[in-house]
Amino acid sequence: MFKITRLTRMNVDALKVLLTQDESTRVTVASTTATFDMAPGEAQRLIATLLERAVQSDGRGGRHYRSLFAVRRKVAAVAASAANADGDA
Repeated sequence: MFKITRLTRMNVDALKVLLTQDESTRVTVASTTATFDMAPGEAQRLIATLLERAVQSDGRGGRHYRSLFAVRRKVAAVAASAANADGDA
């Protein structure tokens, strides 16, 4: 489980709109945070799925698609940190 912080209103909105009910059981979205009840690598795959979903709904120029890039960067940073920690063990 991990949390990303300092999300904008648009980041949060994109997550809330694009997460399915099933996915929402593993991602808790608050006003400026998202808590993922999964490994960082799994969260990266989920964000990739959400990006694909956003493209299908409103294209690459749509606000939800653009708003997920910060989320993707933050999740990738956590994944990289976890990978480095695993390598140090």
